Amino acid sequence: MQLREREGYSLVFGDLDLDLREMTLTASTTVLQANLIFGDVKLTVPPGVQVVNQMKLTFGDVKVSQREGGATPNYPGAPTVVLTGRTMFGDLRVRVAEPGEKQGFWNWLIEG
Repeated sequence: MQLREREGYSLVFGDLDLDLREMTLTASTTVLQANLIFGDVKLTVPPGVQVVNQMKLTFGDVKVSQREGGATPNYPGAPTVVLTGRTMFGDLRVRVAEPGEKQGFWNWLIEG
């Protein structure tokens, strides 16, 4: 699948789960605008993709999970995903994982 330069999502009473590990980014910077009420945003990216959070959260937390080996290095010229929009009564979770990598049971239990 290809992801366009700008994508938008709006949800009420639901979670947005975006897994970009198998997608092709068509631009060096991709803007994802998400507007949610009573819902979480869960973003999974492959190593090397930079994520910039510009979302506004009301009554929510931001949690970024790196790979077990430590932080993912930022490569010059690496694709960038910019998160914009807002969520009310919801969290933002960003996870870095290899394509096809399964999330362990304990991580799933803790991170959701």
